[in-house]
Amino acid sequence: MFSTLTMLCLMAGMPILTMGSALAAFPGINGKITFESKRDGNTEIYIMNSDGSNQMNLTNNPAEDDDPTFSADGMQIAFASTRDGNYEIYVMNADGSNPMRLTNNSANDLTPAFSPDGTKIAFASARAGNLEVYVMNTDGSNPIRLTNNPAIDRAPAFSPDGTKITFRSNRDGNDEIYLMSADGTNQTRLTTNPAEEFGPAFSPDGTKIAFTSTRDGNDEVYVMNIDGTGQTNLTNSPLGDNYPSFSPDGTKIAYRSARDGNREIYVMNADGTNQTRITNDPAEDLDPDWGTAVFSSTNTPTNTAADISTPTNSSTNTVTPTDLPTNTPTLSAAPTSTDTGTPTPTFTRTSTPTNTETATSTLTSTPTSTPTSSLTSMADLIFADGFESGDLSAWSSSTTDGSDLSASLDALTSNYRLQAVIDDNNAIYVTDDSPSAETRYRARFYFDPNTIVMKNNDNHYLFQGYSGTSAAVIRVQLRYSNGNYQIRAALRNDSSTWTSSSWFSITDAPHPIEIDWRAATANGANNGGLTLWIDGTQRANLTGIDSDTRRIDRVQLGAVSGIDNGTRGAYYFDAFDSRRQTSIGP
Repeated sequence: MFSTLTMLCLMAGMPILTMGSALAAFPGINGKITFESKRDGNTEIYIMNSDGSNQMNLTNNPAEDDDPTFSADGMQIAFASTRDGNYEIYVMNADGSNPMRLTNNSANDLTPAFSPDGTKIAFASARAGNLEVYVMNTDGSNPIRLTNNPAIDRAPAFSPDGTKITFRSNRDGNDEIYLMSADGTNQTRLTTNPAEEFGPAFSPDGTKIAFTSTRDGNDEVYVMNIDGTGQTNLTNSPLGDNYPSFSPDGTKIAYRSARDGNREIYVMNADGTNQTRITNDPAEDLDPDWGTAVFSSTNTPTNTAADISTPTNSSTNTVTPTDLPTNTPTLSAAPTSTDTGTPTPTFTRTSTPTNTETATSTLTSTPTSTPTSSLTSMADLIFADGFESGDLSAWSSSTTDGSDLSASLDALTSNYRLQAVIDDNNAIYVTDDSPSAETRYRARFYFDPNTIVMKNNDNHYLFQGYSGTSAAVIRVQLRYSNGNYQIRAALRNDSSTWTSSSWFSITDAPHPIEIDWRAATANGANNGGLTLWIDGTQRANLTGIDSDTRRIDRVQLGAVSGIDNGTRGAYYFDAFDSRRQTSIGP
């Protein structure tokens, strides 16, 4: 229950920690999970695959960003943020791009929830003096008050058919779960217990509501029929389990739990079995919402980065979900970029898409409807390859020196990766010619030294980016020094002078390496630069570079050049991803 101080803060419009949205699992194929995390020092919105891999910060803002919830199609996330002084409702693309403020009120607006048809957002607001449930259009227009009670009504969620809204209210003295028609009529109490009941979440078929109850002395996850009958306990942990969210296929429930010492995200079967932790961070991870899989066209979209919300592609498409338990490459959403933002480390490799996508048998139906929207990352993406095709055909070309460079199967993970066998001084690399006069180029790849033998101070280049086909502009270099593998990055100015970072030691293990190269914006601006991340931590930021004439048209990955006689053995690359704007992250 809210403290008196918290209630006063809400009424006055002061920022406070939000208390978790109610959620609806819209029916579909299981996609990604969005959640809150405090791992960056304040509350931010993150997204991850449903197995916990590929965790990425979507908001990256010094304010508090809370209460994330997916739209029914999985393309957008609504959330509450204090970035403009008090809590307001925002919406962004599911990759973190294009955040837009929807409400503008001196009081707090909290806990948004999309309607299943995508035309409305329900939310809680203190604009009338206490928290009440409102609904508005998805552009923020026409807010309508649905509840009118001197108590606190909050955390609304639409039913999957859009006819009902569940919410949390303390109008009867303690927090209980209520249900009403979508127009605010027929408000009915579903739980009747002296304990607190909160965090209701619809199942995708609309027949069940999962919720949190303190009736057992601490927070536990329960499920009930939508008329309040059949209330059943699903969890039993002395440190608390709360804020459940059904998966779109109805077979699983995501929730947060403190059972391992701090609050993390867990997933269990819908009957409470097989409870599995999927985040593991010293900070708190909170309030998951499970989205439907986003479907991506297998033919090339024609929209541009400047016009990402309405593609002009109108052809018949074969579609593949982006989060399926197969080796089919999947699209990874990315957070809004900043020049010095830090990608979020997870150290879990995931498949990434190539720019030549192929139909798979992971989905048997072939919808013929015209797509109406597309994730930003499709326009932002330049090229990506996780080598899961088992060959190098996704790349523009490859220089293999016989079979020294190949896609090799990792026996431990059953995933493919790029293997470079160095048995002479010949360069071996893959080439991507997808970049086209890029003024900004971001790339991330995994590198594993694999105990390759190198004499002291041996060094060579693992990655190079070129203006045209031969003028190197960016490079990432490997060195062995005093028993340590080391990495550094460098960029070239208009006068062909190189500026290099310091050397940074890495262990003999896989490491995500990410760069963000920017050309100078004009002659004399001298604002070009290069930022380097290793293991998700920014290690260098080279700025003040005169590089307005430089562009990126080609990149190469492998043992690109400069191999020494004392370097012999094999090492590995994986999960290459390149983009024009957005941060990629580990």
